[in-house]
Amino acid sequence: MRARVLPMLGVLTCAAAAQPPAEAPSIDAGEALARIRSAYTAGPIGERIVIRVTDRSGRSSGSRVTVRLAGGPESVLRLDLGDLQVFAGDGVIRAAHRAEARLYAEWPLEAPLDLGQLERRLPPILLPQVAIALGSDAGLAAPMPLLPPVAWEGPAAPPRPPRNGRLTLSGSGAGVRVRMSVDPETWRLWRVVAELDAPAEVARIELQCTPTEPGDPATWRIPTLDRERVDDLTLLRPRAAEIAPGDAVGDLRLFDADLARWAPTPGADTLVLLAFRRTNGMAGGADAQADVEAGLLALAPLAREWNRGGPAGGLACRAVAVYDAESFDRESFRSLDALWSPAVSLAIGAGDRAERGLVAWAGGGAGWLARFRPGYQAAMIVVIPGEGGWRLAAAIPLDGRSEDPAGIADELGTALTPTR
Repeated sequence: MRARVLPMLGVLTCAAAAQPPAEAPSIDAGEALARIRSAYTAGPIGERIVIRVTDRSGRSSGSRVTVRLAGGPESVLRLDLGDLQVFAGDGVIRAAHRAEARLYAEWPLEAPLDLGQLERRLPPILLPQVAIALGSDAGLAAPMPLLPPVAWEGPAAPPRPPRNGRLTLSGSGAGVRVRMSVDPETWRLWRVVAELDAPAEVARIELQCTPTEPGDPATWRIPTLDRERVDDLTLLRPRAAEIAPGDAVGDLRLFDADLARWAPTPGADTLVLLAFRRTNGMAGGADAQADVEAGLLALAPLAREWNRGGPAGGLACRAVAVYDAESFDRESFRSLDALWSPAVSLAIGAGDRAERGLVAWAGGGAGWLARFRPGYQAAMIVVIPGEGGWRLAAAIPLDGRSEDPAGIADELGTALTPTR
């Protein structure tokens, strides 16, 4: 692991200048739309999307979504809408919630999969990718639910430099204007902006799209073992975390290799705990290990900014191995500490010096993590001093985010802003 993490963290300290590519040529809008549709109906694709909605008062809210699509006569879809997971294909539409392990919702699906069947079962999905691949009109005239139809204007033209030669299509409808930027090499979406006129409460919707590996569609299904089936999505009410942001965290019950209680660095005004299930990842689960590495990548630039001049700055960090009951082994933990401490040391700006001591452990398995993030195997837990002790600032999920260190960094930056 160290051989992978340390070079990756080193990349954060340097940047190489690149020559801007030449502008892409103009192309007829109709041809561009046809190529976009083809890109989303051929072969499995995966995309991570950041959605930001701004109301008339200027207040914004954001969410992150992952979409996986395998188009064709037997289309298959997987959506990760925050904690809500959706699978559609093979004759079913199935939904589950990460923090509700007892239930799943399922409805029959009539082939072929189309947008109408999803809309009858799920809340509005602000994803042009889904509308394009599954909509009856290819989704190109109605790229988002709740928006009026859009008439696209041509030709599609490249934006002004230095925007990497991406093609931008513009369209308008009743009270709405839409700009859709695509990569002319893949014909997949890069950015979509919709601006709405009053009296609509929403003034602007913006999507930023990043390609990701889709994986094998056979692995997209949602497991149902030991879960009860329901047919009402609202029944998937997640179990609430025991500790919410702002609450006192109480005794964290953290220990070192000598079974002594671990305490935060004296003088630290923020503590970041990179917690993971020891039985899920560090004993051979490559996916969970990559999620933890992404957390370190996200933490590194912020920690270095806080801790310039040495590791005794205002931000402390520990990796926390969470063991199931009676599974703790001291020698195994010592090996884990030696493996992870140098990476944590480098991430917080202390250099590759700390051979031991930057990893703590906790018992309780899933129950320990569920206090902060029910249903997750890895999380970044941010705590700050408050009246009477440490209080929770944020519990940022890490599961499945190995390719999203930038998104993790955004959430961490938001959590840390009030403490600066």
